[in-house]
Amino acid sequence: METNWIGRNRKAIAPLRVSSSGQEGNTSWLTQKRECEEYCKRHGLELIEAVAIVETARKSELRKKYKTAISKALKNGVQHILFHKYDREARNLTDNEQNEDLVRQGKVVLHYIADNKILHAGSPDSEFFNRDIQAAINKNYSRDLSTKVRKSHRAKAESGWWPGCRPPDGYIQQKPKNEKGFERRRGSVIVPDTNIQAVRRVQREFEIRAEVPTPSLKEIRNRIIAEGLIPQDQVHKYHPSLVEKHLKNIFYDGRFEWLGVEYEGKHERIITSELFWKVQETFGKKNNFRKNPNALFGHGYMKCADASCGCSIIFDPKVKTIKETGEVKTYKYYRCSNGKRVHQSLK
Repeated sequence: METNWIGRNRKAIAPLRVSSSGQEGNTSWLTQKRECEEYCKRHGLELIEAVAIVETARKSELRKKYKTAISKALKNGVQHILFHKYDREARNLTDNEQNEDLVRQGKVVLHYIADNKILHAGSPDSEFFNRDIQAAINKNYSRDLSTKVRKSHRAKAESGWWPGCRPPDGYIQQKPKNEKGFERRRGSVIVPDTNIQAVRRVQREFEIRAEVPTPSLKEIRNRIIAEGLIPQDQVHKYHPSLVEKHLKNIFYDGRFEWLGVEYEGKHERIITSELFWKVQETFGKKNNFRKNPNALFGHGYMKCADASCGCSIIFDPKVKTIKETGEVKTYKYYRCSNGKRVHQSLK
């Protein structure tokens, strides 16, 4: 092979893109890395670094780690950029054009390991044209795949199953089994976490918040830690904001939102509807899914007159037994939801 592509030095880096964080340490990453090392030995290149990049190749503006790797190479005078295949370099035309400019200026030499192709400043226009065709093919593949994934996710959401990768705390993904008891390769459903402590932690967050007077988010956090429901190595990540995120998540009410649309979920409840909405009242929210004309005074438009509060006025009935007659009577009281904990007592 001609060596006029070598340029000013033999230093090389290999930005090796993998599709997900789960592939970062698996065979896909190791295979790419090994083949790059073997390629460098055959062509006399010095591999400075092989970088595992878990990013999309479809949108240039989202490729932060990739651009950091390229910038670092240019800054350190590394000339040779190794990609396992054409689609590992880019699936968008912006990055394709930018890299061509670098090649034309003699700043970098691009290597495609699997195809045994080298693109340098002296390459004929036909080689750049073939690369353009590959970039267009890769871009179209990415577009088509994205459309199929969106349709698949929407269909799954419409069937009542959350289509995301990581469900909220207290739940896990579980693959269904076939008639022989083996896990199916595709598809999954959401079920309560097999780690009972994870489920109990979320339940206790709701139970504590529903107490009177309403505990603050910080108080809930401290009590959860004191009860030993959060592992010690996770305490530093367990913030009051995370507690609030759990308490307001409609997933615990048997619903979920996907791409701006709300769906009714089929996942099993770990929080009862009564407890969920009792907690929502502490944030000044009303239950739009239960027709109860007495639930919120003025259909939710009546607010607390205290300038430092302003929370919704809610229906808080009290059932009492009259001692003299034994009659059970319901007194229809209304009070501030006290979501901001301005009031010392709930009257």
